[in-house]
Amino acid sequence: MSGRMAVLLGVLVSCWNVQQSWADSPLTSTDLSLAYADSPLLARALEAGLDEQLCAALVEPKVGFGERAAVIQALGWSLTGQAHAASLLDYIARQRGVSAASLELQSFSAEELFSLGFLLAMDHYQTLQPMGGEGALSRVTPAEFLSAARAKAAQSFTVQFVEAMVLSQQAMHQDWCAVYRLLSGADEGFVGERDLQEASVESVRSYARLFASECVNPRPVAGP
Repeated sequence: MSGRMAVLLGVLVSCWNVQQSWADSPLTSTDLSLAYADSPLLARALEAGLDEQLCAALVEPKVGFGERAAVIQALGWSLTGQAHAASLLDYIARQRGVSAASLELQSFSAEELFSLGFLLAMDHYQTLQPMGGEGALSRVTPAEFLSAARAKAAQSFTVQFVEAMVLSQQAMHQDWCAVYRLLSGADEGFVGERDLQEASVESVRSYARLFASECVNPRPVAGP
């Protein structure tokens, strides 16, 4: 191998490793869409992104939380941030004929809270910051949206599981054992009928297992 080729290969490997470290998180290294390949909503998310039709579906009670979660995660993430949650909030405000700044947390349905919270988490997965802007919702974090959704949809495994994914994302910066405990706890501790397909759960379960040893032999945390 020539010296030039060796340098080029080294640069490519280095870039790949950096990209992997950025993407390595409970929200971006798992795939909830695995069992929803036949979903027209998933296909639309991949083809058109978050348009008016998809916004309507994300707040529609007839759409199951499992499919809703798969669609939201499939909309993707960005290292520089994105504004899907703000777009959905604007859509909801327009449907109600009010300003987004005038809306308050208690006025939303479980479906709206879940979609806003999960979209916001994917928008800023590294910081999990609030939406910003004006009004009471500008200061609400993804975890707070999802906690409010869980209070209104306590029977939904998907809502609790996605909330655990977001909480474990927060823990990535502090405690890798907590990543495992949060994800496995939500998985094993739920009692009732699950509304998320097993293949999707297994994707997160497999990711959680990567951190199981941290509860026995913890290493210094160097999260994303």
